[in-house]
Amino acid sequence: DSTTWTLRGSNPKNSTSFLWSGATPATLYYGRVKSIGPSGTRYTSNVLSTTTATLEPTAPTLTSVVAPTYFSVTWNHTNVNNELGYQYDTSPNGTDTWTQRGTSSPDSVTFTWTGATQSTTYFMRVLAIGPTTTPVSNVLSVTTPVQPPVDPTAPTLNTFTSPDSTTVTWSYTNVANEVGY
Repeated sequence: DSTTWTLRGSNPKNSTSFLWSGATPATLYYGRVKSIGPSGTRYTSNVLSTTTATLEPTAPTLTSVVAPTYFSVTWNHTNVNNELGYQYDTSPNGTDTWTQRGTSSPDSVTFTWTGATQSTTYFMRVLAIGPTTTPVSNVLSVTTPVQPPVDPTAPTLNTFTSPDSTTVTWSYTNVANEVGY
């Protein structure tokens, strides 16, 4: 507050500025200066205020991207200081049309998104969310694998008849993912 004062240093006569190192980021400070007369009398200036700058994160480095399954992709990246969290994006071409796929908490270094499509190339980036800026990582790409074949379920045999002396007829349901009967 502007009623409690702490001495931050002194300067020789004829000085016109003073630099104090040791302030806390994103903090409001009030300042004043006193001149000292020959008799030791102090004359106090007007009071001004300033807020120190916030610490912003640097851009993380995207170290690898992997597609462990046909429906998921994973970002692996470096941790940076002063981040409030991370944002994970994909793009179809790596230059524009970025889509946010999720966020994570500070100090996270990996994120997996499970909404991917099989056999699709994704260009990926990670952003460090800061108080006022959001630096962007490098871009890497990965292609999801093809979905492995899915075995069919068993069909239901509806009828099994012999319409005459030389033939037998089966009637059954068609099931998905079959390659023949």
